[in-house]
Amino acid sequence: MKKISILSILVCCGIMLTACGKEDGDVSGKKEEVKKGPVSISEAEKGNTVLFGKYEQDNDTANGAEDIEWIVIDKKDDKILILSKDALETLPYIEDDSVIPEGERPSWEISSIKTWLNNDFYTTAFTADEQAKISEADVGKVFLLSLEEARQYIEVDGVKIVYPTEYAKANGAGGTHKGYAWWWLRSIPDPSEEYGNGCADYLYLTKDGVLEESYTSVDAEGNCARPAMWITVK
Repeated sequence: MKKISILSILVCCGIMLTACGKEDGDVSGKKEEVKKGPVSISEAEKGNTVLFGKYEQDNDTANGAEDIEWIVIDKKDDKILILSKDALETLPYIEDDSVIPEGERPSWEISSIKTWLNNDFYTTAFTADEQAKISEADVGKVFLLSLEEARQYIEVDGVKIVYPTEYAKANGAGGTHKGYAWWWLRSIPDPSEEYGNGCADYLYLTKDGVLEESYTSVDAEGNCARPAMWITVK
C-alpha cells in the first residue's frame, strides 16, 4: 500500500493518497553535537554511538552478519537508551489485520512487529551475554519509539536522518526519492483523525530535511523497523 501524507512534495511527485492519511507535523528540532565514531558502552553518553549485537545489513550473507551501530539517545543511572542508526528490516506493523478484534483499533500489544522484535530479532541479533544487558521496559525488551519519544529525542544527532540497509532494501524497504527510510513508530493515530482507524504512525525525512509524521495501514509494505531498547552499561 502507498504511504499517506498531505505533504506537498509527495503530491508534486504524483503519489496518490489512499484511505489512510493525515496532515503532516514537523517534528524536527535542534541537533546536539555528537562525538564521531562508536565508543565503548561503558563510556557511552547521550549523542554517542555504540556497537551492540549483529544483524545482516550488507545483503551478503557469505561474510556473516554485521555489527549493529546504535545512537545513544538517553542515559539514566547505569542504563542507556539506544536507537538503531539504520533501518534494519522492513515488515508490516501487523502482518495480518484479522488479528484485530472486531470493532477495536490496532495496538502495539498485538502487533506482529513487536513479536518479531522480541523474538526473531532478539534471538538472532544478540548473544546470551548481550541479552542479559537488555532491560525489560513496559513496552517490551526491544521496541519502537512512540511519536512522543521521537519528538523528545529528535534533536540527538543521527536520529533524524536514517537509511535502510542494503538487506532491508532487498527485502522491499521503501522510502523517499532521496533514499531516506520510512520508519515505523509504535503509536496508533488518534481515532479523531480522518481515516485513522486501522493505521499506525511512521516518520520520514523530506527533500528539505524536515522530519515529517504520517500514518498508513498497519499491513502496509515498505516501512522499516528501527529498534530501540534500554541496556545496562556495566
